[in-house]
Amino acid sequence: ARDGIRITSDQAIAINNHSLLSSESPIEMNAGTQVNLEGTIRSKEKIRFEGDNGFIQGEIFGKNIAIETNDNLQLKGKVYGDEQIQVKSGSIQMEDGILSGNQGVQLEATIEDLVLNNTEIESPMDIALIAAQDVSLSGSLKTNEEIYVEGQQDVRMNALMQGHTAQLRAQRNLSVEPTSDVKVTEALALEATNDVTLQGQSQSGTLTLSGNTIHVAGQ
Repeated sequence: ARDGIRITSDQAIAINNHSLLSSESPIEMNAGTQVNLEGTIRSKEKIRFEGDNGFIQGEIFGKNIAIETNDNLQLKGKVYGDEQIQVKSGSIQMEDGILSGNQGVQLEATIEDLVLNNTEIESPMDIALIAAQDVSLSGSLKTNEEIYVEGQQDVRMNALMQGHTAQLRAQRNLSVEPTSDVKVTEALALEATNDVTLQGQSQSGTLTLSGNTIHVAGQ
């Protein structure tokens, strides 16, 4: 399709398992209620999904990838972007997934939590995880540049984190769990209004901890 593929529905859009949607040009989907993707989407240009809710457990390959839903987004697939990956929703839950963007990856939960279980996020450029409430991650964050994590309530990390710099901020409590492995070549900064807990293995050029109560163990 030379001009790309555009799918619009007042209700739901569903791409079933084993389906393949491919284009040399942009692919856009706009659903009034829900986007369900279980198949494979490929484009050499941008791919964009919009809707009230989203359930994505297929594979997405594109140049710039934008996934935006108003309420809830569930991800259980693999997303590969030659350039940027941007994911934005009221709440985001991702499990057993991979996000790989050559020019950066950003996830933002605008109303509630950002929860990533057994999820791998990688990019040569910056990685950002932002939530209006909690951020919770198990899995890995790998970049050559900055890791930025911000939760307006709690931040809980149980992950492998590799980067040039890392800044983690929480308005309530921030915890890096015992099984974590943090390797930052330059500055590592952990900041919370209440408690900061740093456990597991951590390596960094400089370390800054800021909070009401600081607990460091297992290094």
